[in-house]
Amino acid sequence: MSVPFNLVGSRKLDRYELLYEVGRGGMGSVWAAVLRGKHGFEKLVAIKTVLPEFAAEPRFRQLLLNEARITARIEHPNVVQTFELGEHHGSLYVVMEWVEGESLHVLQRDMERAGHPVVPIGVTLRVVADVCAGLHAAHEMRDANGAPACIVHNDISPHNILLTSRGIAKLADFGVAKIVNRPTGLTGTTDMASLRGKLQYIAPERLSGHADRRSDIWSLGIVLRELLPAQMPASCRRVVDRAVASARERRFGTAYEFARAIESVMDECQLSTTTADVASFFDPALRARSAIRMRFADATAGMAQTLNVVRDLRPPPVHIPALPADIPRPPADIPRPPPSLGGETLPLSRTLAVRSSLSPSRSPSPPRRSNVRLVVAILVCALALVSGLVLFAVTR
Repeated sequence: MSVPFNLVGSRKLDRYELLYEVGRGGMGSVWAAVLRGKHGFEKLVAIKTVLPEFAAEPRFRQLLLNEARITARIEHPNVVQTFELGEHHGSLYVVMEWVEGESLHVLQRDMERAGHPVVPIGVTLRVVADVCAGLHAAHEMRDANGAPACIVHNDISPHNILLTSRGIAKLADFGVAKIVNRPTGLTGTTDMASLRGKLQYIAPERLSGHADRRSDIWSLGIVLRELLPAQMPASCRRVVDRAVASARERRFGTAYEFARAIESVMDECQLSTTTADVASFFDPALRARSAIRMRFADATAGMAQTLNVVRDLRPPPVHIPALPADIPRPPADIPRPPPSLGGETLPLSRTLAVRSSLSPSRSPSPPRRSNVRLVVAILVCALALVSGLVLFAVTR
């Protein structure tokens, strides 16, 4: 979990108070924030912003706008909900539902480290079936005129599947989603955005610039195949093989069909796994992650520095130019350039503040001449001591 900070200015982003940075991806960062109202009202939300290095590029602004416009119209319990699109001092941001949980990618990794590398088949099928339900809602979304919007998520992966503490799976991150509006229902370009998904989850046809809802089904089929054990039941194998078929016409036509096939397998295998069972299996990892977030939030709240949202919360490192050769070097007691922390240069204001708090009454180093005199005195004393010992030995 990355650490935002240092920062001078306001913690407010319009109506929202930023708490801490949850994480960052290829184009944006996500922040925990709180909306405070009258009579003690508070609501925790997630806010997504464009990274500072991309904030001025129209292409990345358009990606965030595209994501907000798409997800704002999708209302489904298995899709992360979008509340608002805003702009603050030229920086776009999207306000989303706060999900008290973690990504499937992180939870699976944590469980493997804890000695539980195999996800029960029932848990896997329940999670993927629920994601299918959310994905189908996105695929079936209609525009303001009631016509199919033909949404393709384009980035289905364990990283974008969130699991809540109640075991509910939610599909997230429509940042590279496309609206297919050709009569054939296919996209016809190979623009950069269409290939920004994780490579191992990209359907074969996307490499040639063509995708439809069956491309998302292929990606989710890969997720299912990775979660299931190598020796899976034959019924599971049939579902996986159909979902990841090379030819699109052999795949499930809709995510709803995919979900129905998974439910049939669960009935055949007598698996009555519920979201509560999902929560129970991942509970150790979910609790550990929740504790980390709470400690991180407490540490953030106690910091004296505040966030500068105008500069997207992370100002550039201070650059100290080299002195020309003809200018005398400064004395040794002048503060050095800011140190690095985790590969990132700390801004000068924070460095000086930390030094001041640790050693408020630090005096300048003694002159070099005093050091020389001290060394000479020590040598004279040592020589006198040796001479005395020699003289004592001779007299005896």
